[in-house]
Amino acid sequence: MIYPKGLSKNSSCMHEYYDVIDFNYTLPLRACNTMSMDVNDGIEYFNTVIVQPHRRLVTNQGRGYHIRCRYQTKDKRITNGYNLTALALMTI
Repeated sequence: MIYPKGLSKNSSCMHEYYDVIDFNYTLPLRACNTMSMDVNDGIEYFNTVIVQPHRRLVTNQGRGYHIRCRYQTKDKRITNGYNLTALALMTI
């Protein structure tokens, strides 16, 4: 079972997996206790997810993972010089 910290009872954020080694879990950026913070060059989203081997029994095998994703949202200006005199003239 995997869920965001504090939302083990929220069925839309909690997912159960049975007898798998690898799995994919999608965590929405604007729900399920995901927080955001403006940073110098964009925005950072963060959350803590809990991976628990049993749905109702909390054991020391469960682990919490703090996840951060940073997205660059600021525009960058890119300039490039071009020498127009080097172009050959063409009569149209």
